[in-house]
Amino acid sequence: MMPLFSGYASGVFTLLTFDNGTAQLVNLTRAGSQPTTTDVRWSETGLKNQTHTVMISLGLSAKGERANWGEVDAFMYVLVCLAIIL
Repeated sequence: MMPLFSGYASGVFTLLTFDNGTAQLVNLTRAGSQPTTTDVRWSETGLKNQTHTVMISLGLSAKGERANWGEVDAFMYVLVCLAIIL
């Protein structure tokens, strides 16, 4: 979950790097009259049951996109259990 911001002419962006992968630029700017103040703006699926690392940073992505803000409000995880009943 990430807080959403409005009133910034250049937008609000942060870089997220997951498990030492390529940094991904995440847009945290609220769209128009969007009523919500938080939203899920980034996710990963199909993860192995092991320790993972998320790094939040400023600067440039590999594509030259600029992150001007470092912000994350919360992390959520969902555990899916499958049961087979015979």
